[in-house]
Amino acid sequence: MSSPFKLIFSSSLFHVLDIQWREQIHDTSNESCLSDFYITFPRQGCYGYRVGSRVYECYSGVLHLENAGVEATFLNDRPNACTSLQIEADLLKEVGWSIGEGWKAPAHSWNADFDFRFPMVTIPSTPEIEYLHGLIYRRVLAKKPGELLQLEDLLIHLLERMFGHLANKRKLEAPMPISKRELELYLPVIERGKAYIHDNFQKEMGLAEIARHAFLSPYHFSRLFRHYTSFSPHQYLLEVRLSHAVRLLLNTSLAVTEVGFDSGFNSLDHFIATFTRRYRMSPLKFRRCKLRSLVRTFQ
Repeated sequence: MSSPFKLIFSSSLFHVLDIQWREQIHDTSNESCLSDFYITFPRQGCYGYRVGSRVYECYSGVLHLENAGVEATFLNDRPNACTSLQIEADLLKEVGWSIGEGWKAPAHSWNADFDFRFPMVTIPSTPEIEYLHGLIYRRVLAKKPGELLQLEDLLIHLLERMFGHLANKRKLEAPMPISKRELELYLPVIERGKAYIHDNFQKEMGLAEIARHAFLSPYHFSRLFRHYTSFSPHQYLLEVRLSHAVRLLLNTSLAVTEVGFDSGFNSLDHFIATFTRRYRMSPLKFRRCKLRSLVRTFQ
């Protein structure tokens, strides 16, 4: 069988691996003692990650954090596919120190020398983090010239959101255990629903349309989606749209109206009201505050 590991992007800051176990491998595992740090995003299926006597289930909606120097075993007893980001430790230290006030190592300068460790192995992902991962993955596959700086900027944005998520311990709960029956029956439904939302968030869509692409009735799809993601389909869609809007506000000079329509909102009023409710400030104020903060940081 050919190797399931494929390096699809490489830079001085990070590397992207596309990992696909296409065949069901019975009673087979892969022992690993990594020398680098990895953030892994399961896209399809599920795999196990055993550290000591504990096995962590990794599937869509779970963020898998791998520390360097940890002896672990990957349990690939079913087909799965994921994206793995290999990231330089110094970058993780710097971003983690500047973002996380709760669990970070006590340091007094950005260049402080301390041992970096992810505080958890698996955590629930968020729609924004999944949106950013999808953006990186699709841009890497497209292989357009001149994308290096854009991809590294997306990585920084993703790391900031991830460390902010880690710092918010009150909202951070262990991923929901998932049974073999759920894996076979329900996980593909959630994966198809999420994929359709990420591919079509810029257009108007209804519950029946999403459920049809997930091969389920609207009622049962809505119930399952809320149960396994903690978001209703509408809430998940809004989070993806707002994540896209934030990217445009911070990285383009588009007017607020253009940002709203490009993000899938059908009116300026709806966009401003939704954005303000989510971020507690208007899109224009958000843009100005972030730019001022950036200037103060460099000063």
